[in-house]
Amino acid sequence: MNEIKLVDIDLNLDVFEDEYLENDIVEFENNLTEKEFEALREYVIQSKDEGNYFKCEIYSEIKTVRFGVVSHRAVDDKVQVRGSIVLESYDQNDEKSRYADNHKSNLVKELITTKIKYDNLVAALLEKNIFTKEEVEKINNVSHKELLGQDFNYRTF
Repeated sequence: MNEIKLVDIDLNLDVFEDEYLENDIVEFENNLTEKEFEALREYVIQSKDEGNYFKCEIYSEIKTVRFGVVSHRAVDDKVQVRGSIVLESYDQNDEKSRYADNHKSNLVKELITTKIKYDNLVAALLEKNIFTKEEVEKINNVSHKELLGQDFNYRTF
């Protein structure tokens, strides 16, 4: 079995698509226990936050890599994870990545940033008793019609 081993957290991941030698990107897909998922989650966040490459065993060889996109969803009593491991050599290539101008990724990043700021703002307003919980609930109650109206307004060309 083709396997990726995250040495630092002693976690094995199954290679999903065997295009390793062509693109210096290895994709994985696994069903993990909650404990394994939490370890992976923390490791992904830490490595991306620090912007560091890390050592990883791929096809029984130690490589210097970073995480690409990693996503997950609950499946029965497990967490299914999909993602990619990107070799350092890929980043050193002058060829532009097919993900370099990914509009959807940029929107998701902006949405997440806005959500975090919103949550922080609401928490501060509640803490200072500027808003009540009921007022926050009213603000958060967005009707389907309002959503459709804003969606229509944003779909311009």
